[in-house]
Amino acid sequence: MKITLVTSSFLPQVGGAEMVVHNLALQWVRQGYQVCVIDGIADKPVHPGANYSIMKFLIPRGSTRFGYHRFPFSQLTEYSLTKCLDVYK
Repeated sequence: MKITLVTSSFLPQVGGAEMVVHNLALQWVRQGYQVCVIDGIADKPVHPGANYSIMKFLIPRGSTRFGYHRFPFSQLTEYSLTKCLDVYK
């Protein structure tokens, strides 16, 4: 089974949410699942033990201040995420 985790920030930025997503991905890979983390920060693994794939979606400039889930940023974010999911299929 394929699992996709989507987050706006990820490693090398370190915080609670980033570590939860990283540890979830590691555990699911150990259980035999194919895991992909789609984030807005990095497009390749930076943690030495990361044995899951990573993709980067586009976070438009200015959207972090006003919310990338709001108009007009939402359409571009949705397109970028859909493109990443289509590649991972």
